[in-house]
Amino acid sequence: MAFYNRVMKLRPNCALYLTLLVFLFSCGGKGMREAMNSSMAGHSRADYMTERGMQGDIAGALDAAVTPPAMDCVRAPRPSRPNYGEMITPAEPVTQSPSRPRYHPEIEELLNFFPEDCGYAYTNVPRPVTRLNCQILSSIIDGGSIDHCNSSQCQFAGIMGLVLKLRDTPRWPSIKDDFRCNGKAYNIFNGYDNVLTIAEEYNLGEATRKRVSQIDRIHAETGKPAPGDLMLFQRNDSAYIPRSAHSGFFSHYKKDEAGKISDVCYWSSFKSLNGYGLKCESVSVLNFIDSVTLDGA
Repeated sequence: MAFYNRVMKLRPNCALYLTLLVFLFSCGGKGMREAMNSSMAGHSRADYMTERGMQGDIAGALDAAVTPPAMDCVRAPRPSRPNYGEMITPAEPVTQSPSRPRYHPEIEELLNFFPEDCGYAYTNVPRPVTRLNCQILSSIIDGGSIDHCNSSQCQFAGIMGLVLKLRDTPRWPSIKDDFRCNGKAYNIFNGYDNVLTIAEEYNLGEATRKRVSQIDRIHAETGKPAPGDLMLFQRNDSAYIPRSAHSGFFSHYKKDEAGKISDVCYWSSFKSLNGYGLKCESVSVLNFIDSVTLDGA
């Protein structure tokens, strides 16, 4: 203010120019701040999903990044399903269509436990959706089933599937509270390198990272990943959302006419399936696959 008063004693034109300059700077600065905030609000999540493989199916990345799945990767549609939030009666797995393909028992367990077509939500998840998902997660942790239709995404699908696989193991009572919402295991699974980190932290089994260039050799030599293995993959720069990622449970590989692996098929939650289900993704848009065979699960 003192500086401004001194300037005002100068020629009137100088004071006018200074006043105009301050006005333009303040308005422009506000606009720039709003633009930056808007940009961060729209892209900060994707920006962090970089080379470390943070998971997430952002803005339909899976749908836009892959070739359409073959019919053996798509379950037959159900004539009708309850809407999100409605109670599933009886409170037990919904009977699956008899016309759909059958898979390895490890994958059938997931397909038969989690109701399909209940909704998908990734960004801007409403608080009631998160609250219901946390209630359902706690129910599974405590030995229950899913009694309400719930929206999901790969983070919730992955942690719920992992709980289902672990809850009958001898050490489950000592670690189960870590898997509730905001528990230690839950937060690890929602972070970077979730499969490698949670496998090491809880001694779930040997976790490995397989570059796409190695998967044919590794699968031929070791059979890994095996059906039911917890997995995460990261997409490459050719994908619609470069370096985005997705987690779930490995089902099987598909091969092309030359016998080379062409697609990875896995259970998770997908926007295009409106929730839980099985889908395949071309390995041509992937960088690597992390997986772990769950010891004792």
